[in-house]
Order: sequence, then structure tokens, then C-alpha cells
Amino acid sequence: MHTPTIERNCSPTKIAAYLDGELPPREELFLETHIAVCKNCLTELNLQKKMLCALDFALDKGAEIPLPKNFAKVVATTAESKVSGLRSKKERFRALFLCVSLLLVILVGLGAETENVFSAFGKFSEQVVAVFGFVGHLFYELAFGVFIILRSLSEQFVFNSAISLPMVVGLFILSVLLFSRLIFRFDRS
Repeated sequence: MHTPTIERNCSPTKIAAYLDGELPPREELFLETHIAVCKNCLTELNLQKKMLCALDFALDKGAEIPLPKNFAKVVATTAESKVSGLRSKKERFRALFLCVSLLLVILVGLGAETENVFSAFGKFSEQVVAVFGFVGHLFYELAFGVFIILRSLSEQFVFNSAISLPMVVGLFILSVLLFSRLIFRFDRS
């Protein structure tokens, strides 16, 4: 038979699993023989048993407190009405003060590297602005080109035939959808 040894890392989780009846029979037997020789585990077992008894007593069905029918609604309404977020000037000032304080702490922590960090941040922000400028200019030019094409087409259709305005608007929407589909399906490799 395997003799139990005193483990250095006795496991309170195994004791909890033992009390819940979740251990396999072999581990259960080993834990029982271990508890017989390990005072730490015996103490932990007794503490967990006491805690379970206290929980059973506290959660006894006879000890239930009756709650009003609209209890959840009252709690939610009270919580929502007392949450102020950053609505008051005092809270905004605190948030601003905290952000400035954190910035100063970061600057002090960076020390001599502050100039390098700011120059890298400047270069990064220039790149971001350039990308957003390019995308904005692209959409502006695209919209302008589509507008000119549709204007010339609408003059041809509206003034030279019996095509109505809703038909022109429908053609415009269809052309925008088809063009956007072409853009998103374009292979960038």
C-alpha cells in the first residue's frame, strides 16, 4: 500500500473538490490518507466544512428576505440616477487634472528619451495625417468625378428622352454600388 507523505504544497482546491464529491475514488482515498497525517490539510478541511455549514445556514430557505415585486426596477433606476459620469464641472476638472498629472509622470519617467519619443510621435502623426488626407482627397475626387459623369448622363437622358428623375437617381445608386463593389474586390497584390 502507498504510504502518504506530507506534501509541501497541500491543495485547498482538492479539499474543496473532496467535500463536493468531485474527486475520483483513487484521489479521494489518497487525500483521506494524506489528511490523516497532515495537520495543515486537516485544519483546512475543518475550516472548509465550517464555511459550508455557515453558508448552508445563511442560505436556508426559511431565512429568505421577502423582496418587493419591483425591486430590480427600483435598484436599476436608483443606480442610473446616481451615476453622474463626467457631467459636473468638478468631475471634468478632476479628469483633466489626472490626465495632466499622468502626462507629467510619463515625461519625468522618460527623462532624456523624451525628445526621441516626441519626435517619433510627431513623425507617426504626420504619417496618419497624410493617410487621412489621401483618403479624404480620394473620396472627394471620386465623388466629384461621379457627379460630373452623372450630370452629363442626366442631361442626355432627361432632356433628350422621356426618362424620369427617379430613374436617374436609381441609375446613380446602382452605379455607386457597382463602383464600390469594384473597389472592395480589387486585388491589391
